[in-house]
Amino acid sequence: MSAPGTFVFDAAGLTALARAKRDAYVQATPFPHAVFDNFLPEDVAARLVEEFPGRDSPVWVYNDRPLELEKVQLSEEVDLPPFTRQVAWAFNSAVFVRFLTELTGIHGLIADSSLWGGGLHQTRTGGLVKVHSDFHRHPVLELDRRLNVILFLNPEWRAEWGGALELWPPDMSRSERSIMPALNRCVIFATDDRSPHGHPDPLACPADVTRNSMAFYYYSNGRPASEIIARMNTTLFRRRPGTDEADNLFTLRLIHYLRKCVPPIAVDIKRRFFGRRGATEKIHQLASVLFTRGGRSFIRNRSKRHSPP
Repeated sequence: MSAPGTFVFDAAGLTALARAKRDAYVQATPFPHAVFDNFLPEDVAARLVEEFPGRDSPVWVYNDRPLELEKVQLSEEVDLPPFTRQVAWAFNSAVFVRFLTELTGIHGLIADSSLWGGGLHQTRTGGLVKVHSDFHRHPVLELDRRLNVILFLNPEWRAEWGGALELWPPDMSRSERSIMPALNRCVIFATDDRSPHGHPDPLACPADVTRNSMAFYYYSNGRPASEIIARMNTTLFRRRPGTDEADNLFTLRLIHYLRKCVPPIAVDIKRRFFGRRGATEKIHQLASVLFTRGGRSFIRNRSKRHSPP
């Protein structure tokens, strides 16, 4: 039993839970995962909700990315609220790592006490995270990322607000599972290039409501040969059917950061003398020609046409 103001997991209870869910985890589609409702004691979850920083808190770090909108995070342990810090330690404890090994069959798991990319996450109205595969190596520890653990902390979340965690197969043919971010719901899943996931549509919650969660990532020194990922160590956004969400990612990034580089006085002059839309549309058209797949094909064809025999 935990002392007042602290929290530790019940080792025997976790072991029993892992053994009960092990087969379901391994056999789950579209990739191995498990969902646990009421994962923490009710009073512990309530304290986490009570301590969770508000949207205007100065501790938040903004993720300013075109396919990851209105999302902020807190990964610095020293800035975590006191009880939340105790719970984070419990998720990174040997007891919890043994539970993950028992559940998933992955041996040699290592918790990340630095909370790189994890910790507290908050998404605001209109926010989203497009479907993606995660970065696959810890940039400091140089370990392979194997598991994600997400604990949702959203009392009375309504389905019409959206925000469900979607799990997609590697071929991106359809969303196979949708998991609402309900209070005290814990989702554990394997992470590699065969596990696309996200909440890709804008949140429709009221302005005073946010989608809150805690996230923990677990690593190993090496991974099976079948899971070796031969690409850059970055988040890989994926294209949903009927969209160009990932095809124009470079274009979106270019426009996004070009705008940030323009001095405010130049923006004022452009709006005063040239209107609000013309220059932006021209930048978008130029970037589209240069950096989309169609644009690159056009450039290659033009080069072949004018190249010497």
